[in-house]
Amino acid sequence: MDVYNRQLHAQEINKIKGLAAEFAKELGISVQEAEARLLAQAQQNVDKSFATEHSMVDARAADFLRGQAGFFVDESGRQMLMFAPGSKEAYENPGMYGNTWSQFTAEQQEMLNAASSKNQAQKESEIWDSTKSTALGGLGKGIGNYPSDAVNGLSDFVKQFFHLDGVGDEVVGVPFDFKNEVERDIAKGTQQLIDNAIQTVGAAWASVRTGASRGTGGTAEQTVNGTTREIPATSANARVGLREDLAVQAGIPRSLDKVWGSSIDDLIRAYKMDGATLSPSIRSGTSGRAQAYTVEGHPVISEIQYHPGGGRHKSGEYYKFTYKDGTEVRVIDPASGFKSGTITSYQKYYDPKGNRLKYEAGKWSAWE
Repeated sequence: MDVYNRQLHAQEINKIKGLAAEFAKELGISVQEAEARLLAQAQQNVDKSFATEHSMVDARAADFLRGQAGFFVDESGRQMLMFAPGSKEAYENPGMYGNTWSQFTAEQQEMLNAASSKNQAQKESEIWDSTKSTALGGLGKGIGNYPSDAVNGLSDFVKQFFHLDGVGDEVVGVPFDFKNEVERDIAKGTQQLIDNAIQTVGAAWASVRTGASRGTGGTAEQTVNGTTREIPATSANARVGLREDLAVQAGIPRSLDKVWGSSIDDLIRAYKMDGATLSPSIRSGTSGRAQAYTVEGHPVISEIQYHPGGGRHKSGEYYKFTYKDGTEVRVIDPASGFKSGTITSYQKYYDPKGNRLKYEAGKWSAWE
């Protein structure tokens, strides 16, 4: 079976005339307009020259035609696919079925009136203008909204930390709205670049300052690989740093070396800071001493547990963190007489200072 692209055939035009009423009802337009739009899109499908001069696609007509396409047999006995592209040679041959429109002069005029007036060059220019406008709009709005977004973001961190209502509510109005999601994404990217640039400039400035006091006014301090540097208090990194500092001041553990001595409520608050939801985990066949919670919405942890000691673990209290990959991490006091039982490959033990432990010959020692 040969399938070619070519000028519209009389059978295709008649097919469209029979479908026009259905398309008109679907779009709520007149039958005459529906027929003209379908003919224009079908002609664009099969004729390269026409597609170049009338380049804007009628998406609704194109979708409708795809759903109605069938086969017909032309005068040469070839079976042809309706309204569809085919071989490159036929697509570029405007003479194939070249006498069709002489039989449908009125329909041809309607088709031309309905066809796009924009050629390929104009279409590409329009796309470029739209792309440029969106890009520049997102860039400008990202810069213009930056001060307000920084203040609102800092406000949300404080609300989340103290479990206050109104997270997401604007403290300062954002001056510019977005036309579409692409513009919004460009604005977010712009603000991230601003954060990075301010942080870089701040680090460079801090490296040449001598004798200046730190942590004043609109800056915060960040230590990376042993080097302390100033970063703007409104930057994303500073907001995260502020959240972590507040957590330390409130006794909320944010790392394994800060867990020991925490209550289960402290642990719950720590994971809620990350946006997780926790609910009690009820287990049968246990001593009932453990306080366990299922963690949902966290990228790493699936369950937390505090055990006051007793039961099969003897006198030693411990904290247990179950990761999504099945790894179990316990924080214990090796001097408390904690009994581990059989240690499997997916279990890890740490002391109160966050140092990994191993259990050999009935004794706990540092992991080497």
